[in-house]
Amino acid sequence: MAKYVFLQILNLSYYGELSSLRAVIVELKLPALPPLIEETKTMAQNIRYEVVATLIQRRKSVHHSYTLGPGRLDDLKQLVDDNDVDTVIFANALTSSHVFKLTQRLGGEVRVIDRNLLILEVFDKRAFTNEAKLQIRLVKLKYTLSWGREFIKLRGIMGEQLGWMGPGNYPYQDYYRAARNRISRIESELDDIYKQKTGS
Repeated sequence: MAKYVFLQILNLSYYGELSSLRAVIVELKLPALPPLIEETKTMAQNIRYEVVATLIQRRKSVHHSYTLGPGRLDDLKQLVDDNDVDTVIFANALTSSHVFKLTQRLGGEVRVIDRNLLILEVFDKRAFTNEAKLQIRLVKLKYTLSWGREFIKLRGIMGEQLGWMGPGNYPYQDYYRAARNRISRIESELDDIYKQKTGS
């Protein structure tokens, strides 16, 4: 179970070799904040995303479930379906809950990432050493660590297992353990690199 959940989360936030993925860029434009959609679009295009559409919504606040309001979310779903979109990139930062609710609403197969993960993809493309790539991978794993519980909820696993800690805690703990083990291995690899560089 832990391996399945962990790999699914990695798939949703993957930033390895990209080959002309079709993307929609989305921005929730809040009052008094500078526009980010053009900068986000440029970053995406620079790492070989094919941006097929952009979508902007102006709201006074973030929608509690999807970031976008329901009507604009329907428009996004239509864009995704009509343009064979692989990835939806938000110019905003997204919570783990919003990432997975959006993924579910858009059909489950579409990858949803936010501006922070896109920036990590850009850094990854510009990283030429094993040390740099490991550092970026580590940041990404820590950034997505909280996604596990939301993913488990949305896959219908929550509530299937009852334990003394409550429904769903066992599968979440399995995921969390697997994620922490991966983080520890990368930290160990980086530590070995640092020791080799310093001769200690």
